Amino acid sequence: MADANADATSDDEWFGLSPSAKKRNEAEELYQQVKHLVNEEGKYFVALEKLKQAINLLPIERYKRRLQQLEDYIKSENLAPESNELKAEPPKNDIKTATTDPNFMKLSTGLKVRKELYDKLYNYQIEGVNWMHALFLQMEGGILADDMGLGKTVQSIALLSSLLESKAIKHVLIVAPTTLLINWGKEFYKWAPLVKVYKFDGSLTPTKRLHNLKCVQTRGGVLLCTYDLCRSNSENFSICDRRNFVWDYLILDEGHKIKNPTKTTQKIHEVPSRTRLMLTGTPVQNNLRELWSLYDFVMKGTLLGSYATFKTKYEDPILRGRERNASKRDIIKSKKIAEDLRQIYGPYFLRRTKNQVFKGKNSMVTLPRKFDWVIWIQLNEAQIAVYRNFLESDTVKQLILQANMRSCLLHIITLKKICDHPRLLPERVCDEVLRIKRFGDSQLSDSVLNGEDLFAIDNVSDDELIKESGKLAFCLNLLENLKEEAQKCWI
Repeated sequence: MADANADATSDDEWFGLSPSAKKRNEAEELYQQVKHLVNEEGKYFVALEKLKQAINLLPIERYKRRLQQLEDYIKSENLAPESNELKAEPPKNDIKTATTDPNFMKLSTGLKVRKELYDKLYNYQIEGVNWMHALFLQMEGGILADDMGLGKTVQSIALLSSLLESKAIKHVLIVAPTTLLINWGKEFYKWAPLVKVYKFDGSLTPTKRLHNLKCVQTRGGVLLCTYDLCRSNSENFSICDRRNFVWDYLILDEGHKIKNPTKTTQKIHEVPSRTRLMLTGTPVQNNLRELWSLYDFVMKGTLLGSYATFKTKYEDPILRGRERNASKRDIIKSKKIAEDLRQIYGPYFLRRTKNQVFKGKNSMVTLPRKFDWVIWIQLNEAQIAVYRNFLESDTVKQLILQANMRSCLLHIITLKKICDHPRLLPERVCDEVLRIKRFGDSQLSDSVLNGEDLFAIDNVSDDELIKESGKLAFCLNLLENLKEEAQKCWI
């Protein structure tokens, strides 16, 4: 398997003036055709020829790595060119092909999935497995952002179990919030009981955790780890028997947790891995930097470049077109660059909503009917004090009165945080305002908008935390009632 870290695409290859823009566009168009041929049609030999044409036009390392990877895959699978490969078009809805082994189903990308697992998957889930496998074949990462409840976990397990069984990969690290780690273990047992799964969490002693890590590194399997322990053990994950160790697959569940430049984000970036996948049900990020941060992880910095490059090429012109005093030219340019950006990260992003998945023939007959209730909660005194203080700040007044201010998105996000819980605001703000003390307008607004570290709640009593948020108090009361009625609840 080729090293995905080798020969990263340089800035000159992406943003330089040579070779000519025309050749670069032609090469990229051929490369996109290659992806379609591999992902959708399984025409590997046609894709191989088109990739060679792209390299002749633009001989960059990214194309060369894909060529080597594709040649290796064809060789490992003993594929042979078919005479009708250039003529016959496969049915559009053909997402699987027959295989000689009755225990397996072969997907359009060539992945063999156990039939007992395949038969339990919905069509859209099979398409998701195909998409992830296609990225794996290209040694590229991606973000699976399906709606909650559409089975991101089972799609990932179907991919991993098939790759592990075929020995295409051996070592898998899955990082997830503590509350989801148990569910991952249960889902593996349910969908892929033959896969060896080990825990690396706080329920185990340090000695047992390191033992499980060693088992996966030496024998193979899946290691389930929390974000906190991944941060504090990143060095252990990078070494085995005093040698550098590289994971075949690194998956982040609730991957949006690394959208900000925290120590956890930094340490997870340091874990060496050949392929990366991110699962998240909340793909809409607050700003473009957060978007860059997610793709910087899954693509190891090869897709959008450094943040400085991204900011100059995309973020600044896009935000400029959203300002109140933006000219018509700025607005047009902003929309064009935003669309260009979507075209770049689009192939590495997959999101299906429930409405998309279950419309038409794919009705939701197998799922219970869902009822939605919107409940309005009154702010308590502490929240009202913070809310009014912020609205009366100089920064908000300038936003309303002056036409040259930037987007008000950050201000809206701040108000949302106040309505959820004041302790989501920076430490200095909480420390003062939660005592219902007034202090300088600029002090409050600047602290909030500058994104200072969040307030630590370790030394705050549960009763105090509950009293400071109307939503939290209501939620706790609701949960207590549901518990008395022996109801099941998912938050």
